[in-house]
This record gives sequence, structure tokens and C-alpha cells, in this order.
Amino acid sequence: MKKSLVKVLIVLGIGAVLLGAVAWYNQSKLQAGSKAIRIVMIVDEEAGDVTILDKTIRTDAETLGELLDEMEAKKWVDFELSGDKTDAFGRFIVGVDDYVTEDSAAGPWWLYDSETNPDCVSASYCSGIDQAPIYDKDLFTFTFTSSFE
Repeated sequence: MKKSLVKVLIVLGIGAVLLGAVAWYNQSKLQAGSKAIRIVMIVDEEAGDVTILDKTIRTDAETLGELLDEMEAKKWVDFELSGDKTDAFGRFIVGVDDYVTEDSAAGPWWLYDSETNPDCVSASYCSGIDQAPIYDKDLFTFTFTSSFE
């Protein structure tokens, strides 16, 4: 009888530890960020588009600029930005990793758009990265291109 009771207590103890671990894991996932934003970065090359990044990021960032800062801090991407957050239009992207605009008059340039962000959709364009608010399940596509089509 005593052995059975000890076995039951051990199983209950292990179960409690496992439940605690699962609860802790789920809580840590929830705290990772309240929004899931998908970022796709494409390089428009003569042979066809090359995707250099396609990642969904969990964040609490309020603007696209804050999200890009988080991505760079985590070393997922190396951004070269020009301008200042306090400028009228904020910062703009000059380079991502090895793809950098060498001639701002001739390009290629980093352009971005979103078909899911309500502000971009209603204005028919996305504002500067530091003014563009982000919402859960947004998709932003960045393209390094010499064409505005």
C-alpha cells in the first residue's frame, strides 16, 4: 500500500512539474510580442527576383521603423538608413545587407509596400518607416529595384 502511494505521489509530482513547464513556455511565447508582422525582402535582378528574407516577426513595435531597428539589433539584417527619426519624413532605407543604393538619382533603391496595412491601403502608398504604424498580421514587401512599376 505504501509503495503504491509513493508511486502515485511521484507521478503527480512529475505531472505538476510538466504542467508548470508548459505554462511557463506558453507565457514566454505570449510575451514575445503582441503582433506578428511578416517582412519579405526581394532583390529585383535581371534573371528574376531573389528573396533574401521572408520572416514573420513577433513584436510590440508601434512603427515599421521600430521593427526594423529590432531586426537589426537581433542581427537578422544589416540596415543602412539615412535621415533622422525626427525629420519630416523620418528615415529611409539606403541599404540592406550587401544591397546598397550607390546612386540615388539612378537607383536601384529600396522601395516597400503593403497590401494588408490599412494605412498603406487607404492612402495607396506607405508613409516613411518612422511614421508607418504596424498592425497584427501586416505584410510588408521590400524590393531593391531600379523600376517604379
